[in-house]
Amino acid sequence: EGLWEEYKSPRISEGGYGYRQRASIFAQDEFKPFDDYFYIVPGVRYESDSQFGSQTTPKLSMRWDPSSDVKLRFGVGRGYRAPSFKDLYFAFQNPGVGYQVVGNENLKPEHSVGYNGGIEYEPKKWLWIGLDGYYNSITNLIDFRRTPDRKNDLTTYQMVNVSKAYTRGAEFLIEIRPFEKLRFAVGYTLIDTL
Repeated sequence: EGLWEEYKSPRISEGGYGYRQRASIFAQDEFKPFDDYFYIVPGVRYESDSQFGSQTTPKLSMRWDPSSDVKLRFGVGRGYRAPSFKDLYFAFQNPGVGYQVVGNENLKPEHSVGYNGGIEYEPKKWLWIGLDGYYNSITNLIDFRRTPDRKNDLTTYQMVNVSKAYTRGAEFLIEIRPFEKLRFAVGYTLIDTL
């Protein structure tokens, strides 16, 4: 995958011009080391960014089917997101409502580690039950916040790095299939962020 970006704006120092190249490669495989009921899916992504350097992010997923009606899943992986040109140089004003959103040239890349797990249970052909959970720990989360000062009589929101953040959640789903092409599902999702 490759991405080449050019940006012209008086907001950019060094003559109002920005240029950036990003290239990445991703590899993944699925194999069954023991039997047809245990799967391992390792993967790795390498990204090179002319503005923020290079980064390698691995991941590993597993699935085990202890019986024909139960499936267990687990995954762990690292994440990386470099600030986009929009994050760095965005300049949007909405004077009718009284605010503006501006980028931040001092942003750092975002790093994360994520974990997820789940169980699927299908005791009958017409009944399926699933429970999934996840937890992500994020360093330098890229977000926007209101700045304490007003510029041009407008409330200003700016892209910032949040030094530590997390997201976590769980989802419960029941699916009933009274006929082959008819399904009813009810679920509940809980999400918590900080």
